[in-house]
Amino acid sequence: MCKWNCDTGRLVGEPWKGDGGPIQTLALSPDGKTVACGREDGSVRRCDTDGNMIKSIWTGHSAWALSWSHCGGHIASGSSDGTILIREAESGKVAVGPIETNQGIVGSLAYSPLGDRIASGGDNTICIWDSNTGNLLIGLIKNLHYRVESVVWSLDGSKLYSASDEFARVFDSVSGTLLHRFKHDNSLYSVTLSPKHNVLACVGNYGLAQLWDTESHKPLGQPFWQEDRKHLSFVLFSRDGQHLAYSGGDKKITLWMWDCDTGCLVGIPERRKIGRITTLALSPDGKTIACGRANGSVERWNTDGKMAQSIWAGHGNWVLSLFLAYSPLGDRIASGGKGTICIWDSNTGKPLVSPIK
Repeated sequence: MCKWNCDTGRLVGEPWKGDGGPIQTLALSPDGKTVACGREDGSVRRCDTDGNMIKSIWTGHSAWALSWSHCGGHIASGSSDGTILIREAESGKVAVGPIETNQGIVGSLAYSPLGDRIASGGDNTICIWDSNTGNLLIGLIKNLHYRVESVVWSLDGSKLYSASDEFARVFDSVSGTLLHRFKHDNSLYSVTLSPKHNVLACVGNYGLAQLWDTESHKPLGQPFWQEDRKHLSFVLFSRDGQHLAYSGGDKKITLWMWDCDTGCLVGIPERRKIGRITTLALSPDGKTIACGRANGSVERWNTDGKMAQSIWAGHGNWVLSLFLAYSPLGDRIASGGKGTICIWDSNTGKPLVSPIK
């Protein structure tokens, strides 16, 4: 396990090592002081966030999923044998279970905000359980296609969100009724809700990431992807709602900042099918970047990542790197395409001369 500084992105201390084989799942305690992890050998081990291992090791239940109760008093684990075990967080004593779910592998678990219910995701199914008795309250919710990789509760506990196949689904948590489906281009592996905004974040196969407004059910911007298109397996908002992190097949953690004023992630480019960037030029005052694209267009961005609304089109083909340059005063931009040169007013985008051929 590793601990990272969110501001610098640097590793804090040394990686924490332990026995039991690869880590299959992690869960942070509500007070942020303890990490529980499920390992390949079926053990659950805990350490504080300074990397000091807690001596007691829990065995007898192969944890594929872990979830802390919101008061921090209990930890639930979901196993590959289809059972759920609820333990006291301090002693490891079994409080409830094993609960026989009949869901195949229990790959995702989530305590409700009040801690009185637990949602479990398994093979094509979702169940909701009484966390005090282990009794089934809702389910089996079936026909979800593939394993349910992720479940998360709304802040008021009235809804449950899930990820499986290419849909993020939202259910009424009392009746189990399907309320809505958010469709994506590829299969999903993880969903998370912002604790302070009506935002659902979804990630999945081919590096897909998408944000949704949970009230209007409309997407917030276009989907965005990891450049290498490797799958994203986990996404999470920070507890203050100011950061969004995801990770996956590229073995990296990507951290985004949330802009409360605009309701958007900072630094995510708009996706447009206009060809790759072939050249860049920085304005003399260092505040604006001009870029030429393979479709012959020229765009301008400020150095905070916001694009000017107008896109200039004057070349029939590529804007070549040798011919995109600001004038010394920064009031004009010259661009060169295949066989043409254009000169633009850098503020308005209006051509100052006819294309030179």
